[in-house]
Amino acid sequence: MSTLKERNPNNVSNVKQLYNVRHRQKLAARGPRSEMQRLLKCLEDNNYVFKVRTVGESETMLWELSLHRATYLKIYGSEERLNYITDALYPPKRRSSHGVAPIEKWLMFPDMGHIIASYYNKVVVLLTKPVI
Repeated sequence: MSTLKERNPNNVSNVKQLYNVRHRQKLAARGPRSEMQRLLKCLEDNNYVFKVRTVGESETMLWELSLHRATYLKIYGSEERLNYITDALYPPKRRSSHGVAPIEKWLMFPDMGHIIASYYNKVVVLLTKPVI
């Protein structure tokens, strides 16, 4: 704001007007998408994103784990942790009426990132929103 006043002393713009103009420019540039949607679209367009949930994926991941068990044992640090991940990849013994896997079969990104990156030869990045 002070730079505008220095360049043109007759300028009567205020901060709110500048904010509104900048906001409209950002909206026009990104279209109907949010910032995160725009980022993910850009990553996908440039082949940086791989969608992970596919039919038969657990068999692929199990095969990767069994083929390179010694390496993954070093990565995960213990047999117990590796067994936890391996067990989670097997289909549940009981089926949910809602079609959702039981909580004990859920895996978080840190559990699967190395396996996905190794098997598919892709860079895997976790994008998170910072906690304020």
